[in-house]
Amino acid sequence: MTDARLRGEWLTAAAHDGLTDAAYRVLHNALMHSAEQGTDGAIARRELRFLYPGPLDQATLDEIQTAGFWEPVADGYQLIGWADKLGQSTAAEVEHQRARNRAKQERYRTRMASGATDQPGDVEGVSAPRGTGDVTGDVTGYVTGVVGQDRTGPYRASPALSKSRARGSAARSESTGAIITPLPGRRCAPGQHRLLEDGTCMKCDIRPGEATINESSME
Repeated sequence: MTDARLRGEWLTAAAHDGLTDAAYRVLHNALMHSAEQGTDGAIARRELRFLYPGPLDQATLDEIQTAGFWEPVADGYQLIGWADKLGQSTAAEVEHQRARNRAKQERYRTRMASGATDQPGDVEGVSAPRGTGDVTGDVTGYVTGVVGQDRTGPYRASPALSKSRARGSAARSESTGAIITPLPGRRCAPGQHRLLEDGTCMKCDIRPGEATINESSME
């Protein structure tokens, strides 16, 4: 699959904005079709049916020509300035990149088959165990070590924020522990209960209604 480039500037460019809807669609479909087929902007007349879903009249084709986007040739049309004006990759460039990708993939397979490690292009700081090609353990250890470290750059947490987080964690731990494991027979001082909605204290084993009764008797 090959990608055609649609430049953002074309959205408001006079030459593009002045086209009718049909001509605009045909032009951009022509870019995609030619890029995919590797024709460097050549559109055969029999291929015009791929550029528009309905009947395509000659007036629309002439409109694109008048706007300077293509010119008629013996068997159809040739988009003008495929590589420079329109900014598309040539078929030769696409094939060259595909060849490079194939060669890179072949080198990778060869390294994995021979058990080679730490070759250019491998993940930085990660080595594959010799003869296995399995990098799961190394990647996990590397990532875990990095994640566990404190930030030291401009986005590190401020001392005040760190203290605030520590106080919050301590408060949550204290509250959670009190709710889960209250000390048997423990009673908070008058006015020090942390009552839930049902009247149960979060810090001692006072039950609903007891806090008010007991504190009243102690006053």
